[in-house]
Amino acid sequence: MREVLDRIFKAHGLGRAGHVTRPVDGRNNPIYIVDNRLVVRFDGLTSADTTDPELTTRFAGEAWVYRALAGHGLPTPNVLVIDDSREIAPMPYIVMSFLAGRAAIDSPELTARQLQTLAFDVGQFLARMHNVMSFDRFGKWHQLHDGSHWATWARWPAAFFDHYAQWSDELGGAASPDLVRDLRALVDDARPAFEQVTQGVIAHRDGHPGNVLQVGGRLTGVVDFEWWMAADPACDFAVDDQWAALGDGCVGAMYDGYTSIRPLTAGHAAKTRVYNLLRDFDDVVTSYAAGDHAASRAAARKLRAKLG
Repeated sequence: MREVLDRIFKAHGLGRAGHVTRPVDGRNNPIYIVDNRLVVRFDGLTSADTTDPELTTRFAGEAWVYRALAGHGLPTPNVLVIDDSREIAPMPYIVMSFLAGRAAIDSPELTARQLQTLAFDVGQFLARMHNVMSFDRFGKWHQLHDGSHWATWARWPAAFFDHYAQWSDELGGAASPDLVRDLRALVDDARPAFEQVTQGVIAHRDGHPGNVLQVGGRLTGVVDFEWWMAADPACDFAVDDQWAALGDGCVGAMYDGYTSIRPLTAGHAAKTRVYNLLRDFDDVVTSYAAGDHAASRAAARKLRAKLG
């Protein structure tokens, strides 16, 4: 990989690739940090499937949103290069500026007060991000451009559920019938709240503590926007449980930060609960499909406990 990095730096006039480190994270997308100056992230998912537009356009969509957010002063990486030609490297890659800080999930030295301050900062980041622009349609970056977007938001949660329910059936029942039935009922019950969403915002959709960087308990950056969507702003609170696990008071502090800039949308609690459960449903099915049946069963137990 060192030779590949050298070729990338030479081809794009990025100087010399000196000291290289690789974070523990980056399972699907190998990440290399060069001289604490630049970050090179390779697209491991597209390398496995070059036909799915959701995969092949992820980095282009991520580059677009970073540039949009940077224009509003939000702490995100600066994109220098995006290359999907496979002429220089065997995988598509994106080169970004390095952001100082360590992921919140990997910061055990932070005190309870520092964690709450960080969560407040994250809430304000989300509110500012949601204020950057609005969309009259919904979907991932490629869907906004190829006509496959959702005209109304209320169709998206049901379609997401149906996709994983069908996949579960095709796998021979990754999720039990009662689990699928009860989750379907919850999605249907929340439809009136979904119907009130008439405009989309830039939604990260994966803003858990592993994607939040900090120094001394203050936010220095938010990364990994590959799954962003034009979506309901409440989607960005679907990872509340991961912030709750980080420390007492973190979720409340995040909401305080958010509402200091932007109000919550109507039906927020009902919608957020559904989005959180759909993430768990995703885990149940995708883990099963990957052959990790133990992880699938654990995700199913977690989902059942939340459903009651």
